[in-house]
Amino acid sequence: MRRKWPWARSAVTLVELTLVLALAAIVVIVGMRAYSDARENSRIQQLITEIGQVRAAVASRYEMGGSFENLNASVIATSMPKSLVTSDGSAIIDPYGGQVAVEAAPASSSGSGPALTCTQICGNVPYPAKTFCLQQCNGGQHSGGSSSVPSLGKYVISPGNLNANACFRVASGDYGRGQAAVQVNGGTTRSYPVSAADAQADCSEAQNTVVIGFN
Repeated sequence: MRRKWPWARSAVTLVELTLVLALAAIVVIVGMRAYSDARENSRIQQLITEIGQVRAAVASRYEMGGSFENLNASVIATSMPKSLVTSDGSAIIDPYGGQVAVEAAPASSSGSGPALTCTQICGNVPYPAKTFCLQQCNGGQHSGGSSSVPSLGKYVISPGNLNANACFRVASGDYGRGQAAVQVNGGTTRSYPVSAADAQADCSEAQNTVVIGFN
């Protein structure tokens, strides 16, 4: 006669196995989502920090005054960490693989010069984001012709190819004294500080270009 030990248990049932696998899948999904969110937040924070570094480099180069007429990314790239510039040192790159444009801000329509053009807004944005930026700008969203458009200041820092979340965080960011205005995808130029509602409304595309003006 086969003896049945009191501590022996039956084999795992199919229901139990299915439950274990389902719980394991949930843990994996939650973990992947948390990792993805953390990675995205890290990239956004890196970009915001990079904008501050670019601004500091511009301030250092022009601390004695002078015209921003010849300001561009290649001029500032020499003052940036090597990890943030292209191999040839001609452009500044961001955590999203795009380029950060740096240039003199054209005079607003309330001044003596022309308003910001679509070419200037999208000039240093890499393809394919550049094509999208130009389409959005030339499609009527560019509002530079209005007399009420605020000035973008003396120079602009413009990261492109940003998803909606990154665009929102960058557009509504606080970059300290001297920030003049923000413009997204060639749309409305908004005086600093930009409200969360306006930033969310402006950053509605899959790929966005943010122009931040400074004095």
